[in-house]
This record gives sequence, C-alpha cells and structure tokens, in this order.
Amino acid sequence: MTLTADSKGRWAEERAESFLKAKGYHLLASRYKCKQGEIDLIMADLETLVAVEVKYRRQFQDGAESLSLRQKQRIQNAVCYYLSQDANLSFKYPFIRFDVVLLCQTQKPFHIINAWQLQDDFYGI
Repeated sequence: MTLTADSKGRWAEERAESFLKAKGYHLLASRYKCKQGEIDLIMADLETLVAVEVKYRRQFQDGAESLSLRQKQRIQNAVCYYLSQDANLSFKYPFIRFDVVLLCQTQKPFHIINAWQLQDDFYGI
C-alpha cells in the first residue's frame, strides 16, 4: 500500500510531536490553519511559543532546503493571527521561536532550534 502525501505528512507531524514532547515541549495546536497561513505544530517550551515546521524527505538536506521565504512568511503571519485570538497567550508566551524538525526514514529526527527569526520589516520598523 502506498501512502499519500497527506498521510506521510500526518505521520511525520505525529512523529515530530512525540519527539518534541519527549524533550519537554507541550502541544498547543497541531495542523493550525487560518487565512494567513498554516503551522504544522504549535508547541510551548517554557515561556516560548514555538512554531514548528515539519519536513519529511528522503534526506535531511532536501527537507532543510525546501522551506521557502514565502512559506516562512505565511508561518509568521499565522503565528501572529494565532496569538491575536487570545490576548492571554502573548503574556503566557512572551517569546516566539521558529523551529524545524527534519525527518527521514533512516535517521532520528533532527531538530533545528530557532531555524529563522522575524525580520525587522515584520514589525513595521
């Protein structure tokens, strides 16, 4: 039986979620979608809200290179929208971080902490 791209994505996200939970992260949302974009996993790491992009490829390098600037911007916009839905979230998680979890069949997950940062123009500076 061949897995569809969607079922592979779900499997990868579940595996990444378990991996991060084992590191002490707490799940806030999975497969979060809004008109601004989507986020595979929204996790909490102490006082930091972590938006996690999960990439499953044959090789880690392929996954790392597949994250485009447009995708990063959509994830950033989705995080802002997520935070705007509950004012308490910004107080509970005053820090935001963008991580990537790379998965392939032959190796353990590879976690890139703080894979990218918000640019000054994101804040209108």
